[in-house]
Amino acid sequence: MANQIKQQWPIVDQRFGQSIEKEFISEKKIGESFIRYYYLHKFENHSIYWQLDFYKPRDLWKVNTLIYLDNLEPLFSTVK
Repeated sequence: MANQIKQQWPIVDQRFGQSIEKEFISEKKIGESFIRYYYLHKFENHSIYWQLDFYKPRDLWKVNTLIYLDNLEPLFSTVK
């Protein structure tokens, strides 16, 4: 995942401009084994959001999914 982000990040820099700040948006849990975090990442020209999903099969949390998108519409439906 990290390598894919590194490869795509120059495109993000060019399109969105300088990174300004990140903002925690929300957290969702499914039982004791799954947790999801949403972060807003603000840039000079636009913004994206990060969705990080973690899974805890036993004692340690593992990254299950990492997504970043520039369409903020799904974020509006996740925030209460």
